[in-house]
Amino acid sequence: MAAFSRKLFREVLSGGDLDGMTARFSLLVWPDRNEEFVYVDRQPNHQAEHETDQVFKKLLSLEPAAFFGPYDPRNARAFRFDDAAQEIFIEWYTQNQKHVRKDKEPDGLTAHFSKYAGLFPRLAIVHHLIRHALKETASPILVDAETAAGVESFIDNYLEPHARRIYRHLGGDPLRDNARRIATWFVADPTMTTFKARDIRRKQWSGLTEQDDVNKALDYLENVAGWVRCVNDLSGPRGGRPSSTYRINPMVQR
Repeated sequence: MAAFSRKLFREVLSGGDLDGMTARFSLLVWPDRNEEFVYVDRQPNHQAEHETDQVFKKLLSLEPAAFFGPYDPRNARAFRFDDAAQEIFIEWYTQNQKHVRKDKEPDGLTAHFSKYAGLFPRLAIVHHLIRHALKETASPILVDAETAAGVESFIDNYLEPHARRIYRHLGGDPLRDNARRIATWFVADPTMTTFKARDIRRKQWSGLTEQDDVNKALDYLENVAGWVRCVNDLSGPRGGRPSSTYRINPMVQR
């Protein structure tokens, strides 16, 4: 069962930074399995259960007017950080962007960490609403420093270490690495719209000198990542075998 789970996990997430699949699992964590077992028989924490149930009920009954007042089309209805929380976010966001721009992380971690910039405010709203339901916030629409600091710690000290462990488990994948090499080549040239397989073979890149390896990498870019599309060329007036041209998805070069 464990071997099957690992295989399924790798198949689902192995697209890495090419198809963006893995990076969208921002809350994915790596479970620790304790080899020791201790039997525990204790009563459930009914107080915690009751409080959790009350939070959910309050959240379900909340109305926008309770936060923003009566509807006014001239005013935006939005949550925002208070001044102290904004400072925490700016400092965290600056460090996050410096980190992802260095692009020194292996196997798609850069793409994964770049998603945290959008995850931060979403987690902040969830945390704020829970604390609002518990009557722990001073303002219904201002996310405070306590929430911002909690989200910062959750991402940096919990989610990021788990992400590193997950990507280490994915390990190297020659097929994905070959596809990434080709993708890096044409993304670096915004004027390129098409290419042929022989253009890649002529570069004599390691792992991409044989036609079969090139075909597999191009198949990955087309059918898994959606970055290229194969178009079969017709034979010329003198006949001969038709060749294939690969058209680059214009979205990847924007």
